Amino acid sequence: MRILAIGGYPVLGYGVPHKKGFMEVFAESLIKLEQAPVKVDYYIHFSMENTIELLLNIGMQIHRYDLIIMQLGHGELFAIDTVADLRKTDKQKYNENSLLLEQLYVNTTEIADNLVSLRELYKPSTKALSTGLIGQLKWGVKLYILKQMYKFGKLGRFKYYRRLLKVILSLLTQVKERCVVVSPFPCINSCHHYLRTVGRTLTHEECVQQAFHYLPSENFIEHHPYFFQPDGLHINALGHRVLASQLLKFYRQEIRKHPYFFQLCSN
Repeated sequence: MRILAIGGYPVLGYGVPHKKGFMEVFAESLIKLEQAPVKVDYYIHFSMENTIELLLNIGMQIHRYDLIIMQLGHGELFAIDTVADLRKTDKQKYNENSLLLEQLYVNTTEIADNLVSLRELYKPSTKALSTGLIGQLKWGVKLYILKQMYKFGKLGRFKYYRRLLKVILSLLTQVKERCVVVSPFPCINSCHHYLRTVGRTLTHEECVQQAFHYLPSENFIEHHPYFFQPDGLHINALGHRVLASQLLKFYRQEIRKHPYFFQLCSN
């Protein structure tokens, strides 16, 4: 079985030990359940525009994959950007580290078996989520502004995200029966969480409209520090394990459509 995993920090397994990322746990569980080899090709991106380039480059080779798993919007649905940037509907700017990684693979269509070296490039932050009164006040004001902008249709980031999502799904139409779109994850920070919440709604709507399999991560990864690393932005090893378990269950019930119940991710 051959799998293509597409996404940014979550698919990379940012901040979790080797073999503890959700795709790695999912693949190992499939090997045990199916009693057959599983090969995962990873495409780690930091912009959905690069995912579009990947799919255009792959073309008909996409049919060689038995399963395609995508987790999109991690960078696009991120409130660290200024309000002015979040208003824009055109191409967004990304930080220098992300651009550096994109340049390393600018001519590469797939990144296989390279998660260890990629994790070395992106060490997890040990800085805890700021909960100071001033910080909370600033984020509270920003959250109010973002909600008002969205209410009056001025939050262009969502239009940008939805436009790219439409293109990505349209490029996968021929293989949509073997695709699983994992929704954007929650965040502890209120502003990030708000963008992800709206983003999940948009993602679900597009998946329903274009008949793609949709896995709602918010149903099992709670908006609670228990599932997150100290930065409050990235899920921890427990979050990855829970996601892998639910992904396996979804695969067997919705993709393979097995009628029986089974034990998930026992190790």
